Amino acid sequence: MISIGLVGCGAVVHSNYAKTLPVRSEYSVRFVSDINEAQAQSAAALFNAQATPLDELVRQADAIIITTPPSTHEDLVLKSIRSGRVVLCEKPFMTSAAAARRVVDAAAAANSELFVGHFRRTFPQVRLARDLVKLGTIGQVQAIRMSEGGRFTWKAVSGYTVRDPAGGVLWDTGSHTLDTALFVAGMDLWPDLELSKIQVRKDKAEPSHDFKARFEVLGGKAGQSPVGFQLHFSRFEALPNFIEIIGERGKISLSAGMDTRVRLATAEGSIVLSAEEQYAEILECFELQLRRILLRDGQEDFAAFRFVGLTTILETLSNA
Repeated sequence: MISIGLVGCGAVVHSNYAKTLPVRSEYSVRFVSDINEAQAQSAAALFNAQATPLDELVRQADAIIITTPPSTHEDLVLKSIRSGRVVLCEKPFMTSAAAARRVVDAAAAANSELFVGHFRRTFPQVRLARDLVKLGTIGQVQAIRMSEGGRFTWKAVSGYTVRDPAGGVLWDTGSHTLDTALFVAGMDLWPDLELSKIQVRKDKAEPSHDFKARFEVLGGKAGQSPVGFQLHFSRFEALPNFIEIIGERGKISLSAGMDTRVRLATAEGSIVLSAEEQYAEILECFELQLRRILLRDGQEDFAAFRFVGLTTILETLSNA
């Protein structure tokens, strides 16, 4: 059985991991660690696990899941990687593209498998939309539009969402939506991304809570034209939660939340397609991500190198 160590025992552990990491024949949470002793003890009780100092957890666990605020991720990942070990880092991955490259390179050098938790990649409509793009249904991607917003109710124990520069709506909600769009468009595999023609409007310095931007992204294969982006994320305003991938021969529209449907529009007309996969609730997708990573079955979609481009976009926009 794979013994899991949880580093960080805040809100996401109590709300998501506690419901999706039950004791299974293949793996179970054996160790938890947090600088807040009360949080560590609470999580230990949830999983019937041992609350331990970080060094002890790193020494004993077979796999490590890092759920702390983003500013701590680089140091914790570097402490956790070792030969043969799976390390899963929650989103947002790193606070800079340079840090993302450092940990990806360090994991490869140590023969450790490093993954990033972006469970929306398992949503049925996201998988269907990605397949349509890969099949060339809309031709080369030319533009991407997206928005997501609503009253913010998440209560991070650390308070990083209102204090940490990487805790604002762009890094929190926006990293989900942007990652979904990049994944669908196949742009998460682009080796190096560059942003140009950047226009940003936000309510305040980071961490901001309402964020709008227009920009272009370069970095695809030879002959790839720049892809134009337009986005709006908000913690104040209820926005349409959607992603639109526009190609030279049509467009694909999908919900930013869990769904099964995709609208495909081409010169021949518009049609709504439904994915074969069906899930009753969002946490089923969260658990599916964990199974794929921990059991090394379909884990490639979550490999850390695929999130360097996303980190480049987040860092560049937040500093604009």
